[in-house]
Amino acid sequence: PLSIAENNSNKKLIARLKEFGAFAVEQFPRLTGKYMGQRTPKGTPLYFATGIVSNENPQHSAPVFSDDMKEMLWAEIIPGKDGFRIMSSRLKNGVWTQPEYALFSMEYPSNNPTVSPDGRRIYFYSWRGKKAGVWFTDKRNGVWTQPLFLDGAINSILSGWSVHQVHNRRIYFSSAKAG
Repeated sequence: PLSIAENNSNKKLIARLKEFGAFAVEQFPRLTGKYMGQRTPKGTPLYFATGIVSNENPQHSAPVFSDDMKEMLWAEIIPGKDGFRIMSSRLKNGVWTQPEYALFSMEYPSNNPTVSPDGRRIYFYSWRGKKAGVWFTDKRNGVWTQPLFLDGAINSILSGWSVHQVHNRRIYFSSAKAG
């Protein structure tokens, strides 16, 4: 986040991030291949993308990848903001881009993104105005659309933080409600 704030010349956010101990990365590393070029663990858990996803901020969601493995999304808490924001990195010409805030997540707290099996929809939990719950954005012409609140039972009960769509188009989610 600090390098993103610096690239966008956001002086207030830079100062706030440094207050919380953020440090600048001289240059975003050249990462290639599947899973940002990370080593596959062999029986021993490893931190994922140290300094990028697994960074100085201990509060973040698990990373998720698009169906074509060319976009990675995760959420992390942003100091000085009112909660989590979804981050995005894309594979362009075989190299992963420096993470940036996902456009659909910049204005409102958003967490726990998940990508539909066909890669055309992202579900995530968000607080937007007076509506908190599961939202979604669709990919049209390579761009994520304005998020919409997911109507139906999923947001009519006490839903939790995690939602996943499987190949048969069913949606599974966590809930604080018994049963």
